[in-house]
Order: sequence, then structure tokens, then C-alpha cells
Amino acid sequence: MSKLYYIPNEPQSRKTRKRVKFNRPTKKYFQESKAFLDCVFSQRWQKTKLLRKTLQDYLWEHPNPTAEELRDAFGTPEELANTIFSRSYTKKLSHKRMWRLCFVLLTFCCIAAIGRCLFLQYQWNNKKNESDYGVAVETYSYDTKRDVERFPQDVQNSIKYDLEYTYTPDDAIRNAYDSDGNQIDVDSSGKPLDPNYPFSEEYRELPDK
Repeated sequence: MSKLYYIPNEPQSRKTRKRVKFNRPTKKYFQESKAFLDCVFSQRWQKTKLLRKTLQDYLWEHPNPTAEELRDAFGTPEELANTIFSRSYTKKLSHKRMWRLCFVLLTFCCIAAIGRCLFLQYQWNNKKNESDYGVAVETYSYDTKRDVERFPQDVQNSIKYDLEYTYTPDDAIRNAYDSDGNQIDVDSSGKPLDPNYPFSEEYRELPDK
């Protein structure tokens, strides 16, 4: 069984000691032990400082130790890290990480839900605009002027004058626009108020029947 080196509290007389330079085995052992300090960033510096101080105190009494001597004194790097970084605190941090993970997941879900709602709102607005703007002429099949005369009055006028309409909630015509986007004054059936407003080229080319 590995023997863990005793980690004493820093006595007053040792505060005046100069820093001892790590040899290669000690530096490697320090880096390996440091990797097991599973703590939050705000406390990692403090724990790393305590780890370094522990090894420096050992080097004052045992200069240039080998890797085997370090393991005999402190155990494995993980064991040394667990000695400095108590398991009870590790467990506490595990709960903190769990809550942090839950918070991140909850935040991600909220953002995804908001994004989904905005996307659905965008789709709904597009559909509403498509339904409000213009007459769905493509749903009406016609080959002659007589075919056009069978359609609702606003559809007839939309084809005859190449107009697109916007509607109120009660399906009354609100505005009319020509193919260039210019607003045209029309009556309730969608017919231009200008008596000289021309028929569309498409409508003029249709046979009578």
C-alpha cells in the first residue's frame, strides 16, 4: 500500500524559505497531480499553490527525489490530489456540475423553444401575407373569356386588369395593386375606378369562347 506523505500546515518558520526548483521527476509528478485537481477555476489556483508548496516542503528534506521516492512518499498523483482536494468537496462540486449542466440544458431548451416559436410565427405571417395579398388566380383554370365570366367578380377583375388585392378580415377588398406594385383605386368588386383603365394583355388575347 502506498504511503501518503504527511501534509502539514505551513509553520511560521517556513514562510521565509525560498522556492525550491523542481527536478524533472518532481515536475512531472506535479503536472500529473495537478491534472486531478478537479475544481472550479476560482479555487484551482489556490489548490495548485498548496500542491506546489507540499512538494517544495518535501524537496527541502529530500532534494532531487526520484519518481519512485515521490510515489512512496505521497502515493499516486491522484492520491496526492485527493489528499489536498478532499473527496467531500469533490462530491459537492459534482452536484454543482450537475446543476450547472442542468442549467445549461435548460437554457438551451429555452433558446430552442423561443427559436421554434419565432420560426412558426414567421411561417404563419408568410402564409397570412400570401393569403391576404392578391387573388389566388392560379387556382382558377380558364382558357376563354367565357371561362373567366364564371369566376367570382373580384377574380374576374383580377384577371381582366392584371391586379392583385389585399383583403380585410371580412373578405372585403382593401387595396389593389398592378403588376408594378402601384396602388390602383377600385370599387368593391375590384374593378378600377378609372373607366379608361386597360384590360390586361393576357385577357385580351383570350378567345371569347
